Amino acid sequence: MKKIKLFREFFDQEDLKAWNPDRFKVKRKPIRIAEIKEKEEFSKPNKISVLDMVIKLPQGEIKVPFKSKSINEIIDRVLEHEKEINPNWENYYIYLTLHQSFVKKGDSQRRGGAHFDGMQGKRYKEKLPTCHSYIVSDAIPTIFHTNEFDPTDLTYNDNWFKKLSKQVDPKMDFIIKPYNIYFMTSYHLHSAVPTTEDTFRTFVRVEFSLKKFDREDNTRNKLLPVNWDFKERDIPKGLNESKDTQIDKLKSLFLYNGWKKDEINDLEEDGYFSSFEFINDSEFKVYRNITILEDEVEEFESTYFNNDIGEYWSLSDSTRAIWGDRADGLDDKRVEYQCVGSLDINNIDWDRLREAFDDFYPHFVEEKEIRTNNTKKNIEIQTCYKN
Repeated sequence: MKKIKLFREFFDQEDLKAWNPDRFKVKRKPIRIAEIKEKEEFSKPNKISVLDMVIKLPQGEIKVPFKSKSINEIIDRVLEHEKEINPNWENYYIYLTLHQSFVKKGDSQRRGGAHFDGMQGKRYKEKLPTCHSYIVSDAIPTIFHTNEFDPTDLTYNDNWFKKLSKQVDPKMDFIIKPYNIYFMTSYHLHSAVPTTEDTFRTFVRVEFSLKKFDREDNTRNKLLPVNWDFKERDIPKGLNESKDTQIDKLKSLFLYNGWKKDEINDLEEDGYFSSFEFINDSEFKVYRNITILEDEVEEFESTYFNNDIGEYWSLSDSTRAIWGDRADGLDDKRVEYQCVGSLDINNIDWDRLREAFDDFYPHFVEEKEIRTNNTKKNIEIQTCYKN
């Protein structure tokens, strides 16, 4: 039996052959292949979660529809390892899962209980070479159950996760390290761990498989359109981009940029975060009131979408503060407008926002203030209309 020495541990090539339940009877640990360098970028909470998104077709090129230094680094290290152990890697699909979310104390981000990835049940009468994956996270490390398991009495009508979890020996558990990439196969039982404190977690999995991951809720890759007959499935907890998930990302960005947890709690209690109206995964609506002299109205209405009309914006369409009053003292000759725009969370000016927060907190939360340092560049003005 040929074995390849990798990072002082051994990989058994039998694990890449056709799926065979008897392989569960072998004690095994995940193989650590690398520690990522782009730790800060990896943990920065501005990424879009994707589930089993195909990034490579057999004999095709890898295409990731977004830019990320840490994801690129992970894929590069994964490919370096994969080419060493799998001469047929180009014939595989590659799937990417990226899951960023706020995890409350006592909860786990991923599937709870002992399980494995890559089951081949009744659908696969002729078993395929096993799926295998590379995982990395920055917090709440995954636990691997490294003892042997006996699936002899199991049929494809059984719940394999439930049955095998009864055989877990806690004394043999192995905890992986944050920011390290680990290799695992379909025979590695592992569990997501409940966190002991509120935590924001980033998790990435790169999976190699000969199977089409054609479940309805898998993320589509706009760079790799596929004509598959997608089937419905339940969405794993947290991977659907609900408003709560978006707000959790936003809170984590506040923490990342210097806000304290008690300040975030104060903002939440005072309804600041509830004012965010998301347009898509990263953009939200912003509002600004402005007054214009009557004789400037025509020019303003024809050019406002190209103007830098100010840095002070609100998250609420009900805010009636008049910022940037251009007709002070001329109440009878001014016209009030409300402008509506969109702002990407990555273009928030955190220094200016902090200044507003520290200057007068009651005004900050009452006006639902948000700041950007360049309106013309960072805010796409959708419309301005007379109040």
